Amino acid sequence: TIKNTYKGSQQDFNQEYPTTPDHAWAAFGTLFFGSNLASKVLKSVQEPLLIGSLVDKNGNNDPSKIYSYTRDVPQVTPDRTGYLRIYERPRKDEEYFMGGDVSEGKQVETHSGMDPDSSVLTVVDITGKVVAQLKGRIKPEDLALYAILLALLFNRAWVNIERNTVGEACWVMFKQSGYNRCYVRSGNGPYVDRAWNKTMKNNRKQMLIEMRHHLRRNPDHVVDSDLAHEVTKFVTNKDGKPEAMSGEHDDCVMSYMHAWHMVYDRVGVRIEVVDPEPEPGPDDEFIGLLAYHGIDLGEEMTNFDPDDFTLKDIFDYP
Repeated sequence: TIKNTYKGSQQDFNQEYPTTPDHAWAAFGTLFFGSNLASKVLKSVQEPLLIGSLVDKNGNNDPSKIYSYTRDVPQVTPDRTGYLRIYERPRKDEEYFMGGDVSEGKQVETHSGMDPDSSVLTVVDITGKVVAQLKGRIKPEDLALYAILLALLFNRAWVNIERNTVGEACWVMFKQSGYNRCYVRSGNGPYVDRAWNKTMKNNRKQMLIEMRHHLRRNPDHVVDSDLAHEVTKFVTNKDGKPEAMSGEHDDCVMSYMHAWHMVYDRVGVRIEVVDPEPEPGPDDEFIGLLAYHGIDLGEEMTNFDPDDFTLKDIFDYP
């Protein structure tokens, strides 16, 4: 097993199947998001408001035929086996951001057998909280129609889907709709060449660190059970690369990463500054005036009647 499944790496095998306390702590210590955050996100999981299928009300449900997005009207049909999970209804005038990770058809060997990866679309609000997630074994070229419908459902959300390798097939179909609320990378060149993320060695880890920083401050933004599970199974390998541990997926993590990167890049980190509550002043105006001038009455004076004094008795007024 070590030779074939783990390419001869005893360390990888020990991480997956710890047999001693040292092995267990080694695996625990490599969690990219940290053990504390992993515990918190599991507690933040919520039940979806609705699980269903996402279709075009006007009947355009053939993903091989993309028309102008203005002709599409998204409709959610309740279906316990559907791809879509909604955690919050779209709010009027709210701005939303959708990230996506396109399935490459990779097979992951799990304890129950081979398990292919999924295409995932994650919608977050402007604070980064997950409001919806669509996940299924969807071909890259077919994902475009789902992306258009889901973006329209959430107030024409901004879209940022990974464009690497098979993601290009999704973009080729998506751009035919004319939908233009897309994340555009900085640089020169035509819009169509810079739309959506291209994850590379020099930016992947940085985007994941951005995501980690945000979730450490807001672990309750995860809510989705699949995303929470992947956060707890995401590690830094022996070469320093963040990735899903052996036998696990990272589709939801990467989808959220692209959504949050767009919020981070377009909006910035939002920090709420709360002014401290002012200390309550004394009930008696006379006592307050004495305190202002630094005069401490002491406990023995707490029962005196201020009407027995005048300001001239206390201060040397002319």
